[in-house]
Amino acid sequence: MDEKKILILEKAVPVFFQFGFKKTSMDDLAKAANLSRQALYLHFPNKEELFKEAILHLFRSSLEAALLALQDPHLEDLERFVKSVSIWVGPSAGKWDSQNADLVEATQSLVSDAFCSLDLQFGKALEKALAESSFASGLAARKQSLEDVAKTIGLIAKGVRLNLSGDFHASLRTALQTLLI
Repeated sequence: MDEKKILILEKAVPVFFQFGFKKTSMDDLAKAANLSRQALYLHFPNKEELFKEAILHLFRSSLEAALLALQDPHLEDLERFVKSVSIWVGPSAGKWDSQNADLVEATQSLVSDAFCSLDLQFGKALEKALAESSFASGLAARKQSLEDVAKTIGLIAKGVRLNLSGDFHASLRTALQTLLI
């Protein structure tokens, strides 16, 4: 993907989050990317396609960074999981509430299958990281399967993504500590 298209995608996401899908116009998106509307149409045929690619770019970038955080050798295990989940949900946390119902609807309509695939990749990476972590023996002693724990972390991530309130990192750390230790 060329740099110009990436710039457009990265500038589009905050506009969609600010105004919602329905109220965002191609003019708004062009302005955010410092382009004319006609120039924007050279890259994207319509708002739906731009939204789809922008949200997928956000999720793919978040997944890539979250997977790197899971492998960070400089962090203790709990911090690796907190950082990874924070990165995975962070850019879109709190954006999928009832006030942004049209964003939820557009995302489900346009990128649901692709997001499920990315979420599955994150879950598999969590499972692998759990198996290699200091938590593995304690989870095994409690007869908790790594797959179930990874799924539970995924559900925690989804809950955080849907409704962000209070201190995000502290709440996430507490939830993961409760689950893992």
